[in-house]
Amino acid sequence: MNDIHQSGANWPKRFFAGIAHHDLEPPYPARHPEDGSPRSALWARLFFTGADRCDMDGSDRLVVVRGGTPVREFALRDLPPEAVIGRHPAAAIQLEAFGLDLFHACLWRFDDEFYIEALAPSCATLLNRKPLAPKDPARLFDGAVIDIPGHQLLFTLPSSTAPSAPGETPNPIGNHAHAFDRTTTPPPKSPSPLRSELIAERERLPLWTEGTERLRVVGVLDETPDTRTFRCVSDSPMLFCYQPGQFVTLLLEIEGCEVRRSYSLSSSPSRPHLLELTVKRIPGGLVSNWLCDHIRIDDVLRVQGPAGRFSCFGTAARKLLFVGAGSGITPIMSMCRWIVDTAADVDVKVLASFRTREDILFHRELEWLSTRHRSFQVALTLTGERAGAAGWTGLTGRISAGMLSLVAPDFHDRHVFLCGPEPFMDAVRVLLRDVDFDFSSLHAESFGPSRVACGVVSGTTTLNLTGTRHRVSFRKSGLSVETDEHTSLLELAEAHGIGIDFNCRAGNCGECEVKCRGEVALAPTCEIDAASRAAGFVWACSCTARSDLEVEL
Repeated sequence: MNDIHQSGANWPKRFFAGIAHHDLEPPYPARHPEDGSPRSALWARLFFTGADRCDMDGSDRLVVVRGGTPVREFALRDLPPEAVIGRHPAAAIQLEAFGLDLFHACLWRFDDEFYIEALAPSCATLLNRKPLAPKDPARLFDGAVIDIPGHQLLFTLPSSTAPSAPGETPNPIGNHAHAFDRTTTPPPKSPSPLRSELIAERERLPLWTEGTERLRVVGVLDETPDTRTFRCVSDSPMLFCYQPGQFVTLLLEIEGCEVRRSYSLSSSPSRPHLLELTVKRIPGGLVSNWLCDHIRIDDVLRVQGPAGRFSCFGTAARKLLFVGAGSGITPIMSMCRWIVDTAADVDVKVLASFRTREDILFHRELEWLSTRHRSFQVALTLTGERAGAAGWTGLTGRISAGMLSLVAPDFHDRHVFLCGPEPFMDAVRVLLRDVDFDFSSLHAESFGPSRVACGVVSGTTTLNLTGTRHRVSFRKSGLSVETDEHTSLLELAEAHGIGIDFNCRAGNCGECEVKCRGEVALAPTCEIDAASRAAGFVWACSCTARSDLEVEL
């Protein structure tokens, strides 16, 4: 009894001993899976079908389930005797979820038995659906289920059976007082870490307006079950200067390949000390799933940008209508935050489409923004809910001309900012054309296949050309190659080892502008202006050959 009591009293000192200084490694560093373990799915399937869980290997195990899917698996004997569960980078089991504390719970091992102790003051830890009182450890047994915000913890403990009656098994840990200091942090890098953030000091801070920067992740927020926001700062104080609605390009190394992906900023330049990227998992997507599975607090991301013309920043219109679907709300959110933060004198309507209530991004904040700005109104529609569904009082169904008129009767007088998947964008363009909307007041950005092209920047690839062929001469490189009418000029150049700078790959930023002689077809999403086309320039990501071409590369 005394031994475990002493262990409990001292564990905070030992836990924090390794994170009080930068030159020491945490004693129990967070463990992250290198890949998805198929055994987790097998274990969960056996668990829920009532099969004998002891048939696996007879060991004590913990499976972490998120949204009904096993995401992590631990051999309990490999964890430290006092394993902290929470969002802190040095937690033995580091998890991310809204409502989860930095130090949420503690998993104890004593005399070959396991105990769970709630550390969070709120009743946000459940054992078999019953709230755990803070700092009152409870013994775990085979089949025990712990519910914490965003996750379920499923335990296989073959040698530990449930007591025949509640309270039958005494608690050897006892009800002890922790010497637990939630304010413990590493020493600041600066003697006055907040001073550099003061408005009075801003003129001394460098501005980030372009180029590549290494950013540190300081927060990972779960927006929905399949969407995460990554909050990033620079290690040295700087101000991020960009237009609301723009995007940045991540330069990543995944499985030995350098990969680029462009993601819209969800943060606002009115909050210039950090950048926020909101990433939605794409089924089968390489980068979105890698980011959501692997990026943790204190990881470093290489970011290039900002870029893109999808922004209300330069629009003189006093009336705006934002129309988005799914993750297309991300750049719209950046613009909404900026408008509210700056108290801009504009009238704003937002119409956003999602599949279900669980898929709504920034739901609470959108409602909050509408209370902070006198001319800001939000309407949401769900395509996967029936009208009158329990608990939902908003709109249902796909966006139609009637829905536009209901939300913004004067939408003909507004500048419309449209963003979402390509099928959604095409459908909205059709309905706007049917009601004779002036397309000079339409600003659009697509999150289609071109936006998430593979972006491998080293090596060459083989193209599968089909249909009509044309000859493309890269004048400066001295290379003449064949192409078809489906392969973009950027893809053609990359396939033959010719480097072209790019960011968005979607016709939004103009980074891949090159001079080209010959006839080309431009993608509908290409935003190149008439003056540049008249001067002989094209955007390589958004044009395909319609004749033989000569390119200044």
